[in-house]
Amino acid sequence: MRKTQKRIFGFFGLLIVAMMTIIATMIPSPGASANSVTDTIIVRVVGNVTNAKFQKPSGNVITTDDGTNYIFNYENASAVRLALSYTNKENATVDLEDYELYPDLGNVAGTKDENLNVRARGFSYGRYILSLYATGPEGSELLYDSISIEYIPVIAEAEQNEDNGLVDLDLSSYDDEDVEIVEIYLDGELIKTVPKDKFDEVATIDLGDKESGEYTFDVIAKNADGDILYSPYKVTFDYDATGIPDTDVPDTGYFFQNLNISREDYLITGLIVFFVFGIVAFSIVAKGSKRK
Repeated sequence: MRKTQKRIFGFFGLLIVAMMTIIATMIPSPGASANSVTDTIIVRVVGNVTNAKFQKPSGNVITTDDGTNYIFNYENASAVRLALSYTNKENATVDLEDYELYPDLGNVAGTKDENLNVRARGFSYGRYILSLYATGPEGSELLYDSISIEYIPVIAEAEQNEDNGLVDLDLSSYDDEDVEIVEIYLDGELIKTVPKDKFDEVATIDLGDKESGEYTFDVIAKNADGDILYSPYKVTFDYDATGIPDTDVPDTGYFFQNLNISREDYLITGLIVFFVFGIVAFSIVAKGSKRK
C-alpha cells in the first residue's frame, strides 16, 4: 500500500512540474516589458570665427517631395544670405541670389529651420542648389556651404526575383499630385506601362531571352495629359539569364524541409507525450492496486 501511495505522489509531483513548465513558457521575458528612459544631450562647440553649415540634409539628396526641410547653423555672423540656383528639365537655369536673407544676427551662434517649398515659388521638378553665405564682424561675406536637392516625380528600385527569375520593379516613391502613369523602357523599347492605381504594387517584368549582365531601366513619369514630367529615372540591376542561382547549400532537412516546425511545436509535442505516458503509468498503478 505504501508503494502505491508513493507512486501516486510521484505521479502528482511530475504533474506539478509539467504545469509549472507550461506556466513558465507563458510568462513574458523581463526585457520585453521593461521601460527605459534615455536622455540625449547635444553639445555644440562654438568657434571664434565666422561659419555657416547645413545640418540637414547632410548631403545631396534626391526626393519626390516638393517641400524639403533644411536646417543650418551659423556662428559669429552678422548676417546670412541663402542663394538658390534652379535648373529645370530643359537645362534652363534660374539664379536667385537673395532667396532668403537673415540680417542683424548679432555675431552670435544660432540655427535656422526652413522649408524649400518650390511650388510656392513657381518652380517644379529639377535640381536646386542652396548656397550659404555668411558675413563676419569685419563685414566680409564668404561662401561656407552648399547642398543639392533634386526634386523628381518618381523614384524606383529593381532586382531579379530569385524564385521565378523575373525582374521586380518597385515605385518606392512618387509625386501623387502630378504623376498619373509610369512607363518603363529597356534599350529604348517600351516594355511595361504602370497606371496610377498600380503604383503601390510590384511590377514584374520578363526579360525573355536577354543574356546575363547589367541592365538599366528608364522610368518615365507622365501627367494626365500624357506629358513627360522630367528626365527618365534610371534604375540599374543585375540579371542572371539562367534563372534561380544555385546557392550550394547542403540539403540537411530531407524529411522535414517543407514543414514549419518551431520551438513551440517541440514543447507542445513533448508535453502531450508526457501526459500520455503519465496517464498510462497511472492506469498501471491503479490496476496493480485493484489486483492486490
